[in-house]
Amino acid sequence: MAVEMEVRVDTAEARRLEARLKALGPGAQGVRRAHERRAFLRIKNLAVADAKKNAPISPTKQQYEATLVGRKRGGTEGSNVQIRPGKSLPQAIIEDTTLKSVRTDFHPGQLTANITGEIVPGEGVRIFVPSNSPAGAYAEYIHDAGPNGSGAWKKRGVGTVAKGSRATDKYIERAVRGPNEAMFIAIYEQELGRALEAWQKGAA
Repeated sequence: MAVEMEVRVDTAEARRLEARLKALGPGAQGVRRAHERRAFLRIKNLAVADAKKNAPISPTKQQYEATLVGRKRGGTEGSNVQIRPGKSLPQAIIEDTTLKSVRTDFHPGQLTANITGEIVPGEGVRIFVPSNSPAGAYAEYIHDAGPNGSGAWKKRGVGTVAKGSRATDKYIERAVRGPNEAMFIAIYEQELGRALEAWQKGAA
């Protein structure tokens, strides 16, 4: 995976509930597995949704063009092009062939769309960006703010700024750690408790 993190739900209370359910014999394990999967599905959906909100996003064509309004773009010596309000980027390219450093590829939301999750039965939940996805080539670089967490990537572009202050690096880590981690643990313990309660009611 390009970038991947596991959701941690291993607590003393969770282990206690798991042990109680296992002690009830084989018949109770189907109920336990059903509630465990329900917990993991709830956790996966919440974590993926939060990671998507955290992810930086490249600008749309309109956002990018808006950053060029009033800016001079250097061309050959003695040639400068000032893109004025109302003049589109394609027009500027046609009218002055010396315009340089112009973006023509726009794929906003590609990273956001490629964030996904997976339930690993009996183990937990993984949140990740697949390495073979369109965002796989740069997902780790942005998540870690540069190579090996160097902090080299820290410039929030116009698309990311427009998305909001939470859109920046560590987009998956912030979704599965911190305050969310306590919420995920509570969900897991809640579902195990419900499994125990359901089995006890059925056996009564």
